[in-house]
Amino acid sequence: MKYLCVSVLICVLFSGCANYESTRPYKDRWSRSDTIRQLTVLGLDYIDYSQTINSLNDKNWYETNPLLSRHPSSDGLNRYVLISTAIEIPAMYLLHKEERVIWQWLRILSECVIISYNNRLHKKHTNK
Repeated sequence: MKYLCVSVLICVLFSGCANYESTRPYKDRWSRSDTIRQLTVLGLDYIDYSQTINSLNDKNWYETNPLLSRHPSSDGLNRYVLISTAIEIPAMYLLHKEERVIWQWLRILSECVIISYNNRLHKKHTNK
């Protein structure tokens, strides 16, 4: 039931974004490049999420995201990912083109660093 509510919320947010998009100046409208960058962000988010969900039972592992507890539950992690995605995607539509590009590239860079860090931690703990 809760996933249905979140899905409805996301649809409502997207419909508002689509309506907002038609009123924007052409230079700020969503482009194919924006879509590619945003899909890259979502893909990297999924990799980070997968690494985290697979490490939840590892006693040597701990979460470094300050918005989550040191050892989050899978429900807490799922809730965080749903909420952050539901907020980020519509927020991208509200930004002007230059700000959106900068934010997307910063997210891509930060997720690459986080995924790399997670890989190093995993290798460190599995090589003991």
